[in-house]
Amino acid sequence: MRKLVSVLVSGALIVASFTLPSAAVAASAGNITSSAAVAVTAAKKKVKTPKIVSGKTTVNRFNGYDPSIQTITLPVLENSTSKNRKAFKSHANVLVESMQRKFNRATYGECKNSDTATFDASPAYSNVYKQRYASVSIEFDMYACGATLSSEVKSFTLDLKTGKTVGIGRFVDQDDVTTKVAIAHRFQYDPKLELCASPMIPSAKPGRSGHIPRPTAWVVSSKGIRFHFAKYAIGTSECGLPSGILPWNHVATAKEMTGPVKNRIYVSQLKYNDKTKESRGWIEAISVQGRKVTMFETYAGERLSRSGCSQGIRTGKAVWVGQIAGAGEMPYKFKLTGASTNPKKHYDAFGKAQGWHEATAKDLKLIKKITGSKVTARKICGA
Repeated sequence: MRKLVSVLVSGALIVASFTLPSAAVAASAGNITSSAAVAVTAAKKKVKTPKIVSGKTTVNRFNGYDPSIQTITLPVLENSTSKNRKAFKSHANVLVESMQRKFNRATYGECKNSDTATFDASPAYSNVYKQRYASVSIEFDMYACGATLSSEVKSFTLDLKTGKTVGIGRFVDQDDVTTKVAIAHRFQYDPKLELCASPMIPSAKPGRSGHIPRPTAWVVSSKGIRFHFAKYAIGTSECGLPSGILPWNHVATAKEMTGPVKNRIYVSQLKYNDKTKESRGWIEAISVQGRKVTMFETYAGERLSRSGCSQGIRTGKAVWVGQIAGAGEMPYKFKLTGASTNPKKHYDAFGKAQGWHEATAKDLKLIKKITGSKVTARKICGA
């Protein structure tokens, strides 16, 4: 009887479930829909962005004729596709293996069982820029028989959209004078870097780099592009392996610095005495090509030389420039009246009070008389 009663009760419950009022059914359906929406929202919140972390450290000991200890910590890409993670790991391994071969060749037969050579590899800087570019630099420190063999930094940047590595040209023209100026001023006016950096003279001539070499490695982030340089490349031994960030508003790609060159001339209190053949006043020439800005400023009585040249990059109406000599005045900013291909310089109340204005036909005629030729910033300062 107990079994039969149990079945009947269960049957009654089943029947009851099919005889719920329509309002109750609607309410139940509404709850299901609401729950599904919450579940979808929760799923969206759980989506993780790609990131780079340090993996486990491995220590390998090699005994025998050339004893060595090799300590390796590899960067690891997380929260990305298996294809991207595999490619990232492969590129990191290639860097380490190439440096291991260099280390093994350099230490072969050197220590002769008396000392142990060491090889250390670990991530220096890493970022995933715009959730797309997984960028990392790896520092290698190698010692042989108690002496430093070498310290180097290598890097790569993986495009998570294509699964392939990208070059520095995707982000910045490393050979343009504007980049050289940004490097010079970054290292010479940064309190953390200025004490160890050698004087730098970035060249404005194409194909020439002055005293500033190409970086040995680079990493991109939301703050800008970090350049790594070899030891002694831009400073003394106290610099170690120097590195510094160039903000995005200080650099540009080659593509962003193409197009027609637009020139404007500005003057302040410009005058010329025909009797004494003396001139006075200020002349300021500005050339704009895409995001690239070249500026030349001189006193009318002085000869036209590159010492008055500055190079920089504009972002919208704002312009950042630095002297091409790399030393002297601090880099500074000024504003344009717009972001067109041929913008005018914006002079504040103080500038207008000093008499600054765009050169008139009369002013241009006077400038040619003073200088003996037509004046443009690019003509004097170069590319």
